[in-house]
Amino acid sequence: MTQPVSDMPTPAEPNWALPLPLDDLPTCARLIAEVSGKPLEEVCRRLRQEHRCLGSNVRDAMQTHAVPRYVQSAALQELYADTDSFLYETLVWNRCPTKQAMRNRIIKTLQDMGIKAARILVFGDGLGFDCTALALAGHAVTYYEIGSHSLGFARHVFALNRVHVQVCLSVDHLPRESFDAIVCLDVLEHIADPPGMVHALSQHLRSGGVFFSHAPFAYLHPCVGTHLRSNARYSGDWRQLYGANGFVPVDGAFFWNPIVLQKSGLQPPHRFPLRRSIAWSIGGWLLALSRFWPGPYTVLCRLIAAGQSAHLTCDGLDNLSPDNSFAPVE
Repeated sequence: MTQPVSDMPTPAEPNWALPLPLDDLPTCARLIAEVSGKPLEEVCRRLRQEHRCLGSNVRDAMQTHAVPRYVQSAALQELYADTDSFLYETLVWNRCPTKQAMRNRIIKTLQDMGIKAARILVFGDGLGFDCTALALAGHAVTYYEIGSHSLGFARHVFALNRVHVQVCLSVDHLPRESFDAIVCLDVLEHIADPPGMVHALSQHLRSGGVFFSHAPFAYLHPCVGTHLRSNARYSGDWRQLYGANGFVPVDGAFFWNPIVLQKSGLQPPHRFPLRRSIAWSIGGWLLALSRFWPGPYTVLCRLIAAGQSAHLTCDGLDNLSPDNSFAPVE
């Protein structure tokens, strides 16, 4: 849902095609209008605003509904369920190179670990682009998300890309140890009990299964007011959050975007590449520092978010008219 810090993608990283319609902003606008019921003109205006300032639609919705920032509340839960603001934030974030690099890293890590046709749960996938990319890579994917607007958008994304993705409305009913991998990106920082959530998800992962996670716990800014301040203590601390639930780190990017962990099993864990292990450790120390001094980390997050969204264009929005409605895929 949110925009974390990342090291930039390098030419050596694979560059899979974007899931539809990420590279077609007019279609995205028509789709948002379809699922939210808002006029296309308003959708285009809010999309331009989101490209200028990532997170601004959620920030404005929190102000309008008087939702307190950085704390759990009933008003915040109602916002998750009812607002269409996350459609704009999540769409623009998924168009950014940082998120695309994160998605590609997950697919490549599965390849490098020899995990093919995996059963994967993507917990909190928002608009469904991660599920779609994994399904296009040949995996059997299950989608879970709480927002009704996001679910409506995701169903269209699955249809446009002609992939089969199982939609799960309650993870409580999923069989134990039924997945080879779980992907949980930009979710835990919003949850009141992250260790409890990791524990619950671990019950659905087989022994030796892989857990991909990213959570910018110490990123606290009005544009990400849904991040809970109480969770900053987990920044850079894999032992308390993941280790206590039977996970060991086996790979990961510099700022843990994502961190890759394996559930303890009979077989030895996947070997952590030495070079990435060193970079991952340094990044972890910096993340741990942000528990006590979140300001520099937050500034870096905002600078990267502004720099990436500034390079995205809004081409095609000016030519849309109310008659340009979204045509569902048959």
